[in-house]
Amino acid sequence: MHSYPLRTLFCLFYNWPNVSRSRLSTAASGVILIVLLDFRSVSRFENPAQLNQVRIIRLRIYRFSLRDSRRVTSFSCHWIFLAVAPLRRSISLQPGLQMSLSEFRKKKLIYVFNTFFDFDRSGAIDRKDLDLAIQRINENRGWSPDNPKAQSIRETLLKMWDGLRQGADTDQDGQVSRDEWYQLWEGYAKDPSNPTDWQAAYMNVTFQLFDASGDKSIDENEFCNVCSYDKVPEAEAREAFKKLQVGHQITWQSFTELWKEYFSSDDPAAPGNFIFGKTSF
Repeated sequence: MHSYPLRTLFCLFYNWPNVSRSRLSTAASGVILIVLLDFRSVSRFENPAQLNQVRIIRLRIYRFSLRDSRRVTSFSCHWIFLAVAPLRRSISLQPGLQMSLSEFRKKKLIYVFNTFFDFDRSGAIDRKDLDLAIQRINENRGWSPDNPKAQSIRETLLKMWDGLRQGADTDQDGQVSRDEWYQLWEGYAKDPSNPTDWQAAYMNVTFQLFDASGDKSIDENEFCNVCSYDKVPEAEAREAFKKLQVGHQITWQSFTELWKEYFSSDDPAAPGNFIFGKTSF
């Protein structure tokens, strides 16, 4: 199935000038092992860490070459990586290695994408959207730009943008498309207990925005008030709060479990589906 990249790889190894065949044979085994091991991390995290995985693989190959043969240079490692890349890409894209994203989860993800990130409705998230988000939060809370809370939220959101761009902008065009957004959360759904730094930060700042009183819990009025900023009718928000099945308030522990359900569950009846106040998608 992958004869072309395999043939390229082994031709490169066995015809590389000035490097003994025995040493390259050993290096080849190590490189192939490194790449195959990396398939596991790619299949686990998919695109959120794809670019970092590229850098990690190249670094591992280079370190291996230093240990095994001083005559295998970083330049040759670069070309070894290029030879392996088509094989790695073709295998990582096999359907059996990817989690299918259901239409129900797509609807939940696109709601968050459109409501909380793509403010200019361009179909992608970029830095301008984060500036609009900051402006909207300040207006909703009645904060001036120099308010300490406004400044804190601004710093947090700008850091979040950097994390989102680095983790999801796989084509490095300065924005996050819907497909990249889906892939980011598809990786999360495979292991919700092990989020990326950006995903953890996003959950934290969302809880803080709901918890207007700062008492480390969210009551029904706080919940409905924040949902109203996002054009969710009060009656729907109150119904959603009841469906969360948390009693009179949402604690941090409850919130984290509901959050996991929202972004990973395919069950339409899962309580976490209602964490943003919507009762249907």
